[in-house]
Amino acid sequence: MVLSITLTLCSTLLAVFAMPTLTWWYLGERIPVPVWGMLFTVLKIVIAPVCIGVVINHLLGKKIEPVKPLFPVISVIAKRLSSKKPGGFLLKTLTGLLRIP
Repeated sequence: MVLSITLTLCSTLLAVFAMPTLTWWYLGERIPVPVWGMLFTVLKIVIAPVCIGVVINHLLGKKIEPVKPLFPVISVIAKRLSSKKPGGFLLKTLTGLLRIP
């Protein structure tokens, strides 16, 4: 699990710099990319939650073991609540939980 988190983190950070470079190589044009803005967004969306989860798991791993199966459900509900399109919340949540395309 630690390896997958590390690889996800590395690929996400690499993408911030690779996307403008690959665009320049393939298209021959430089497209302005707000690197610091992208890094801040990645920090908020990816790095902070992953780090918080790793710390909580490390500190409270045995104590939260009984509720760990509920975490995917909580994650789906939190994602649906944070969505900018609140319509169809229940259907979208059930679809996400049941993995219906």
